Amino acid sequence: MADLVDASISFKPNGFSNDYHINDKPLREIIFNDTENASQNQYGLKVGVDYLTSIESGPKTTTKRLIGDEEPDLIHGLTALYLCGHCGGYDGTLIGAHINIYNDHIVWSNIGYSSDIIELYPKHKPFEHLPAFSFKRDNYEKFIEDARTFEIK
Repeated sequence: MADLVDASISFKPNGFSNDYHINDKPLREIIFNDTENASQNQYGLKVGVDYLTSIESGPKTTTKRLIGDEEPDLIHGLTALYLCGHCGGYDGTLIGAHINIYNDHIVWSNIGYSSDIIELYPKHKPFEHLPAFSFKRDNYEKFIEDARTFEIK
C-alpha cells in the first residue's frame, strides 16, 4: 500500500462545485496537481472541471457507503468519490477508492480511475502519487454529518 498519511477531512464549497477537503485542500487539486493527471482521460473529460462528487450527484446512499453501512458501488470493492460531471452518473471513467473502516479511524486508499462497466473494462488504476489517507473517527463522523446536507434526497 502507498504511504499512510494522517489527515483531516471535510466537505465544503469549492468554486462551482463542492469537494472533499483533505487537510483543508480540495481533493481535486491534490489528485490533479500534475500535468499527466490533469490531461483529458480517454473520454475527453478533465476532472477538475468535469467530475462531480458522488455525494452531490450520486444516489442518496453515498454517505452510507462512505461509512461502510452500504456495499461499495464500484468494481473491486471500491466506492465512488467522483461521478461524471456531464450527467452525474456512472457512465465512463469514475474516480473511486477503497474505504476501510476501523474502530478509531477510516482509511481511503488506492484512489484512482475506475470503470463502471464490469463486463467490458473491469479495471482500476490508482493514482501513484497519492498516499492512503487515514482519518480519525470523530473527524470523519463530522465530515459525514456535513456531507449529508449536500446529498441528493
